[in-house]
Amino acid sequence: MEYIKRKDPTKIAAREDFERKLLPLVREYLRRDFGKKKWVFNEFLVGSTKRNLVLIGNEGFDMDYQLRFERIPENHLTDAKATKLLFKDYFDRANKELDLGLTYCEDSTHVLTMKKIESGKVKYSYDIALLRLDSVGQYIILKNEKHDKSDDYHYVQLQQCDNFTKQYKKVRTPQAWNLLREIYKGKKEEYQNICKDERPASFSLLGEAVNEVVQELEL
Repeated sequence: MEYIKRKDPTKIAAREDFERKLLPLVREYLRRDFGKKKWVFNEFLVGSTKRNLVLIGNEGFDMDYQLRFERIPENHLTDAKATKLLFKDYFDRANKELDLGLTYCEDSTHVLTMKKIESGKVKYSYDIALLRLDSVGQYIILKNEKHDKSDDYHYVQLQQCDNFTKQYKKVRTPQAWNLLREIYKGKKEEYQNICKDERPASFSLLGEAVNEVVQELEL
């Protein structure tokens, strides 16, 4: 696996396709089917993609997004399965209407995954997580807990990000940054040939790498 540049044209184009084409059309479907302001959410580019730590391997590179919902219709608020399948359908419809050449959404454990495939190889993929607020105002993430052939859709607590942000801010020097890139790359390479549903999330691997850098360099 190799790191791609911050201003890589393929990464820039992938971001524009998602944020300026796919999402606006999905929002239009929601307005058309449910009415104005029934669904309210903001999108966030997260993890290694946000921090210029994007690695390209035998499955291209990942664009990790979170859709954080501030408002959800009552009948979808607790029906995790209906919510995920609704957005799966909308992203598939938008992709087809826009002719973006992406694969149909895969229902992964924590995300919906769409891939751009060219010449039989994955160029890049979108991993789209769906989050809503719980009763105390904390974000919880929609998860499909797969058991053999059955699915169990529910919400779980989002991994605590405060400590990660605090630790990440300590990685300031060129030595620390280079070590972080080395450790994170090694962790991603270790899992790249494993089934996606069985891999640790990229954010978890990045958190592990940050903690190891802070510990090794005593930051």
